[in-house]
Amino acid sequence: MAIETRLPERIMPTEKNIEQIDKNLDTIQLNANSTDRIDSLDLNKLATGTKIPDTTNHQTEEVVEKSDGTKYLRTLSNKTPAIHGLILSYNDTDKIDISSGMCMVDGRLVEQSSSSTLTLSSLVADTWYFIYVSYSSGSPSFSYSTTAPDKSDNDGGTGYPLIYWLDGTVYKRCIGAVLTDASSNILKFYQTDNYIQFDSFQLVADESLGNGNYNANIPAISQCGYFELYCIGTTSSSGKTQIRPAGSSGSYFTVVQAYGRAQYAFTKCFTNSNQQIEVNMVFSANTDNIVNTVGYWINIR
Repeated sequence: MAIETRLPERIMPTEKNIEQIDKNLDTIQLNANSTDRIDSLDLNKLATGTKIPDTTNHQTEEVVEKSDGTKYLRTLSNKTPAIHGLILSYNDTDKIDISSGMCMVDGRLVEQSSSSTLTLSSLVADTWYFIYVSYSSGSPSFSYSTTAPDKSDNDGGTGYPLIYWLDGTVYKRCIGAVLTDASSNILKFYQTDNYIQFDSFQLVADESLGNGNYNANIPAISQCGYFELYCIGTTSSSGKTQIRPAGSSGSYFTVVQAYGRAQYAFTKCFTNSNQQIEVNMVFSANTDNIVNTVGYWINIR
C-alpha cells in the first residue's frame, strides 16, 4: 500500500516513539523528545482516524484513508491559512476563470500554477453558486454547488467563518461565489482580493416595493455589502432613503432629498446573518427612492 506524504516535512513521531495507543480515544501518546520525520512513520500500521499530536506546530494530525487504500496525514486545525491568489473572474454567461494561486485544503497545500476555466452547467435563475477547491492527487480540483460552506475547519467545526463544505466525506474549501440573473446567466463581476463588485448595480428595493427587510444581493460567505442610496423628487416634495442591518435598532445610513435635487451616496453596511438589510424610505407620490447593491466583501479568504 502506497504512503502519501506532503510538504512541508514536519518533525513528527515514529513507531519507536509511541508509548501506547489508546484504542478507545484513537489517540497516540508520544515521547516528548521525538525528532523523527513524518516520512518514516508507517501509516499502514495505524488505524484510520488515529490522531497524532504535532507538538512542534501545536496542532494535530489525523490518519485518513482514501478510496484507493492510500493513507495520509491531514492537519486538524481551526486556524486555516489564507488563500493566496485563486481570484475569480467573469468569462462568459456559464464560465468563470480562476487565477493561479494556492491555499490549504483539508490540511494539505494545493497550488495552481496558471489560470483555469470552470464551466457551470444547468444553472438556475437568480441563484448563488459557491465555488470550491478540493485536493485531488496533489492538484486542485474545482467544483460548484448551491450549497454554502457549513464547516469552519476540517474537523467538523461550525464556528465563524464557515469556509468548508463537507461534501459526503470530502472537505471542499470555498474560494468565492457567483450569482445568476433572471435568464440563468452568470452576472458579470470583478474581484480584487476579498471584494467583489457587480458590473451592473443590483436592485435591493425602491419606493414601489415599500419598506422592510430585503435580501442584500450578497452570498452566504459575506455579511457586508457596498450600497448605493438614491433619492429624487420634485420642487414640492422631499424624501429620504435609509438602510441599516436587518434587526438592528441602531442608526441608519441616510440620504435626504431636498426639493427637486437628486441626492445619492455610496455606503458600506453590514447585514444580518441571513444577508438582509432594512430599507426605510420616506417618500411621496413624486419621489423616487432606490437602494442598489454595488458589491460585497467575502469572509473566507
